[in-house]
Amino acid sequence: MSKIKSTKAFLIIGGAQIVNMTISIIRVKVIAVLMGPFGIGILGLFNSIRDSVINIAHLGIPNSGVKTLSQENSGSPRFAEIQGTIFASLFIQGVIALLIILIIDQQISNYIFDNKVERWQIAALGLSVWLALIGFAILTTLQAHRRVLAIAKFSVYGSLIGSSLGLFFIFAYGEKAIALFVLSLAIGQIIAGGFLILKSKDIFIASFTDFRTMLQHWIKMSRLGISLMLSGMALTLTMLLMRSYIQKAAGIDAVGQFEAAWVLSITLVALFLNTMAADYFPKLSSIINDNLKVHETVNNHIQLILVLAGPLIIFFIGFAPWLVSLLYSPEFSDSQVILQWFMIGNFFKLICLSFSYIILAKGHGRLYLLVEIVFSLCFATVSWLQFNNLSVIATGPAYVVAYIVQICLLYYCILK
Repeated sequence: MSKIKSTKAFLIIGGAQIVNMTISIIRVKVIAVLMGPFGIGILGLFNSIRDSVINIAHLGIPNSGVKTLSQENSGSPRFAEIQGTIFASLFIQGVIALLIILIIDQQISNYIFDNKVERWQIAALGLSVWLALIGFAILTTLQAHRRVLAIAKFSVYGSLIGSSLGLFFIFAYGEKAIALFVLSLAIGQIIAGGFLILKSKDIFIASFTDFRTMLQHWIKMSRLGISLMLSGMALTLTMLLMRSYIQKAAGIDAVGQFEAAWVLSITLVALFLNTMAADYFPKLSSIINDNLKVHETVNNHIQLILVLAGPLIIFFIGFAPWLVSLLYSPEFSDSQVILQWFMIGNFFKLICLSFSYIILAKGHGRLYLLVEIVFSLCFATVSWLQFNNLSVIATGPAYVVAYIVQICLLYYCILK
């Protein structure tokens, strides 16, 4: 029964992910046709700033909140207190992020956009960050309850509403509406979330108790959350340094070869990552003190990965040359080889994630951060050592080696 539920969850979340990818391709295509490279470039800058600020501002509370809520009895006063703390903290953290963006809006306009955007557009970007954090609070509750279908609806409905509203602004106001387009995506999530709150009043029972109690809950969640945030920043920094090194050592074309393979690689992984966040992690957190159930759940999940991800990985490895030529062009010959290596590495990555969630469910944030840093260092070091021999293709084998090292480290940590 557990395997059937996990498979159903994967199909639902995976289907929603495919729908969202399709919507994303359509909206980006529309902007590209209407505005060309300039519009896509400005949109990319807005999204980069927005994502970076969100990753810092949420302090990892969404992930640690899922773990904490999953370990409480749904409907209990303590559950309501924690849920209220998550909503209040993300609301306040979003306000703080918005205020900081408003204070330094001129600097953002000058140094990042080269004065090509107005200050009200930066303010719209700040509002999108604030609304996105509120959306995370809604999603956290849905994940803790493992409401997989509701999570899929939240994602798809939010994307449809936000994209429709955003494209309306683009058609009406042109290039100046790109900031409103980014804001619209966050508004879509809030509208979809509000709809789900009205339909699922039984799980949204947030209680805003006294400040001291909420502060205690926040401190407990932020300890794990900050470790998660730092681990994400470590990988982001590693990727930035690797792209910079590749550009200096082999040129911007080599960066393009690496980027093309990377984007295709993470597209497949995203299908499983979202399913893990929606179903596997909350379930694991709720039973983490029962070793027998944990072992059974992890084994079932790894078997599911072998059954579902295995054929997809083999397909990507076998048809990598055709896929890269179709989606990009035959000039991306190095990307074809790198993608094949990345897909081998993704097999180990999915198994590593199955083990990593055990560490997160136990609340060992520092250990999780250490494991992620080891992976980042290994990935970058092996790539650098082999770059003179293989050029940018060295990143492929390095990716596989890094995850083999990580899976050995995780296995040792879990046994200890």
